[in-house]
Amino acid sequence: MSAKSDKRPFRCRLCGSGNVTVRVFQRGDERLRYLRCRKCGLFNRDSASGLVIEAIDDFAVDPAEDTAPGNVARDRTYRFLERHLSPPGRLLDFGCGNGRLMYTARRGGWDVKGVERTPERAQRVRERLGTAVVVADMATLDPDALDAVKFDVLCVHFGLEQVAEPVTALTRLRALLTESGHIVADVTNARSLSASLKPSRAKRGSRREPSYDAARSANLFARASFQLLLRRTGFDLMNWETYSDAPLADFLCRYVSIGRYARALIRKRRR
Repeated sequence: MSAKSDKRPFRCRLCGSGNVTVRVFQRGDERLRYLRCRKCGLFNRDSASGLVIEAIDDFAVDPAEDTAPGNVARDRTYRFLERHLSPPGRLLDFGCGNGRLMYTARRGGWDVKGVERTPERAQRVRERLGTAVVVADMATLDPDALDAVKFDVLCVHFGLEQVAEPVTALTRLRALLTESGHIVADVTNARSLSASLKPSRAKRGSRREPSYDAARSANLFARASFQLLLRRTGFDLMNWETYSDAPLADFLCRYVSIGRYARALIRKRRR
């Protein structure tokens, strides 16, 4: 179905194109409506179908528990960081969850700080780790809330796709970085081979699309749309590695972009 047949005009949040197609994903009794931009490839979640984004809640997990699945996932992000960036410096974990990445990075010599959206979650991490955690939201972040400190690295675990305006959000994050600062970002690789092969929960008759992350995302990126976001906000893509839910497949996914998720290293461009 083309957006031209829809009564409500829509333009892609990233590139502004009106050339979009509608995808409807069924999740239980809920129907999630996305508009895929034919120009840049971004999946834009239609605000009319609701933008209450479901977050992954791992706060009950002890950050020191090495075998917990959520902690293992954060460790993989940290190992990616270690492979590409040294020596340790100031690190900000945006959407720090239960604090596992900060826990691991601090042991690796990083000076760490976290950001969480609610006072209750931030306080829980402070009590567990004795680490500074600021209460803030990516969409409305005030750099002064972080005491005007500049960071060498920001880690963003699926945060960029949970905000309705990713250009505004990434521009705010850019202001927190040193001149040579980097961001390690996890995003959904929405146009991957894994996505096209995974059984769809989409409305009958529509094409297969990456419906598995639809409930917790305002936008779903592919490499092309992610790189456009970087160009618009003053970043360069240094590394793009895909991965899947199966750690054993990561070696292949790292070199062939077939994984349903991607881990990107981006660098602040000097203007």
